[in-house]
Amino acid sequence: MSSQGKVPVFNKHMVTQSKNEIVARSSCWVASVLNLLPGLGAGYLYQRRWGAYWTTCAVTFLWLISTTLSEQSLDSLDPLSIRSSANGFWGIALIASFTSIEASFAVQRARQANSDVKFKE
Repeated sequence: MSSQGKVPVFNKHMVTQSKNEIVARSSCWVASVLNLLPGLGAGYLYQRRWGAYWTTCAVTFLWLISTTLSEQSLDSLDPLSIRSSANGFWGIALIASFTSIEASFAVQRARQANSDVKFKE
């Protein structure tokens, strides 16, 4: 900072964007792919949707805990226990699919709410 006490100037558009505008300006397919491939809400980080991200983390944590607890009660010699071990994977895949679809719907809703703003695809 200089001796005159001037504060650096930031892009005003970046500062004044609402959460809805940020989501509306995000790419629909990028948010979906980021939630699907790495999974667990990475697309929510891209959209800066912290509530949805932490909710996804909590649901995933609870799913993994419940899967772990149910696997502990199974007999390792039981052939059905092999099938139940895959429940953890399929649950995570289901959560990732759901969040991927929800992220794309959120972009569409935000764009309808901000129909006066032009967006790049």
